[in-house]
Amino acid sequence: LLNPFDARCANWDLWLEAPKDELLENMAESLIPMHGENDPFWVNAARTVFACLASQMREDKERSLSKLLGLLVTGEFSELEPYLNGTAAATLVSNKIEKTAISIRSVITTYLKSMQSLSGLDESGKPSFSIRDYLLNKDLEGWLFISSNGEQHKSLKP
Repeated sequence: LLNPFDARCANWDLWLEAPKDELLENMAESLIPMHGENDPFWVNAARTVFACLASQMREDKERSLSKLLGLLVTGEFSELEPYLNGTAAATLVSNKIEKTAISIRSVITTYLKSMQSLSGLDESGKPSFSIRDYLLNKDLEGWLFISSNGEQHKSLKP
């Protein structure tokens, strides 16, 4: 069952879902869509920051979706620097261009706020789960339910 508002929800793991960088880039593109005919820089920069940070956190033994979202949405830019140093996103969130970094963060926050409801799933003690592994593993049987009720639709929608 996948519904973060239901106690029975599986422990969905972003890093199991996207074990390669190109899959993180695909995820970023899905989560942060291009909108209108405005300058694509802001959306592309937000995607780059998300994908680079998630990629760098893959090796973090204390990684969690809560930590990722905290760094992206509310953390100090100085907290991002150790993760993003040497990546394509390093200059996008630098303290030296704070106004640009704040604008990029506003795009990230707008589109990733729905993921906040997934925070804490890893604290349930349940084994990690990914839809990708579930579909690719021929030995797994059963059903996958992705549920919600009308009151939850806005909160769950990216």
